[in-house]
This record gives sequence, structure tokens and C-alpha cells, in this order.
Amino acid sequence: MYADSEEELHNSTKVIRKQPEKNFVKRTEDFLLRQKEWVLFHRRGIITRNNNTNNYSEATMRVLKDIVLERTKAFNCVALVDFFVSIWEKYTVKRLLQFAHNRRSGPRLFYEYMCKQTLNLRSELVQQSDDLSYLVPSETSDLIQFIIL
Repeated sequence: MYADSEEELHNSTKVIRKQPEKNFVKRTEDFLLRQKEWVLFHRRGIITRNNNTNNYSEATMRVLKDIVLERTKAFNCVALVDFFVSIWEKYTVKRLLQFAHNRRSGPRLFYEYMCKQTLNLRSELVQQSDDLSYLVPSETSDLIQFIIL
């Protein structure tokens, strides 16, 4: 994943293929089929600001730990399921209702901000590279951003 070049990735995969653990090798081979999505040197053109994590999943885990589990430990599987069935569902319903009744201005303000940012973006300049990926030119430089849906 952290290979800086095609050669380094090739050498690393050779080492992995020699491993005795066949399940690990198979899983790695499956990941390599989608390497353009997750190997760093394929993603150099993407503006990540040196942040290679998925902020959405990290924020979801923070909400789960802080609000749903209330930083307490479930002592068994039944208690953990109870947390999810009762507290997580109530939290999700409450948030969806706040959004539906326009009680949360954050998403609307973010949408308006993004609309202002894309006033000069013309749809004919966006090119689809495959089923889930798009090339979007920057307004301020020659950089082309690679977006995966």
C-alpha cells in the first residue's frame, strides 16, 4: 500500500507471494486487482493534504464510541447488541428527523458552499475514467484530481 514506485510494489508482491499463509496471499492478490484505488503511488494526483485515512469512517467510529457506547465497555455480546438496538437506533432516528425538519443547517450550508465553489466547473471538462472514477480539472492549477465514488 505504501509503495512509492511500480518497482517497489512489484518487489513487495513477490515477497508476499512466497509467504506460506495461503489465505493472506489470496487476500493480497484480491486487493491487487483494485490497486489503483488504494496503492499510494497510483493516488499521487489526488489532493489528500497528507491525510490517507477515511475521515468518514473515523467520524462514524467517534460517534459510535462517544455517543452510542458512551465510552463504556460492553461486558458481553448481548450488552453490545443492546447498545446498538436501543441507543444507536434512537440516535440515528433523531439525527434523520432533525435533518428532515431542517433543524440542522450544517448540510444545507455545506451544499450552498460547494455550489459556490463549482460555479466555473463545466461538466464537459469532467471525464469518466472507469465505472467509479472521474478526472476533474482544477480551476487554479494544471492538476487533475482523480475522484473515486
